[in-house]
Amino acid sequence: MATIEMTLVQRSEQTAFLRCRFGQHTMLIVESAIHTQLERLCQGRQDKAWQCIALSSGGVFLAPERTEPLLLKRHDDVVGRKVSPEAAGIAASLLAYGQLYFRPGMRHIRERYHQLREFVTEHDEVSTILSFIK
Repeated sequence: MATIEMTLVQRSEQTAFLRCRFGQHTMLIVESAIHTQLERLCQGRQDKAWQCIALSSGGVFLAPERTEPLLLKRHDDVVGRKVSPEAAGIAASLLAYGQLYFRPGMRHIRERYHQLREFVTEHDEVSTILSFIK
C-alpha cells in the first residue's frame, strides 16, 4: 500500500478547492460541521484560523492553524488528551463526516470519510484519533 501524502492548500485556493471536493452548498455544511465538532472536543474553544489539507488519496480535512497542542475531551472523558492540531482536525473532520454520512445528497461525504479514515491508519497519532471517533 502506498503512503498517502498530505499537501497544505494555500489560503487563496481553499474555497475553490473545497467547492471542488464537496460542491458549493455541501462545502458550507461541511465546514460548519467540522468547526462545531472541534469546539465540542475542545470544550468550546474556538480557533479563527483554519488550514485545509488535501490528501493524495482524494481525502481532505480541516485543522486549526496553530503550532501548540490542543486538549481534547470526549463527553465522557474527565482528563482529556493533548493532541497536535493536525490530529484534532482529523478527529473533528471524521466526526463531522460521520454525522453527515447518511444525509441525502451527501455522496461526496462518504468518499471523503473513507479516504480520511484510510489516512488515519498511517498517522503517528492513530490510536488517539480513533479514541475520539468511537
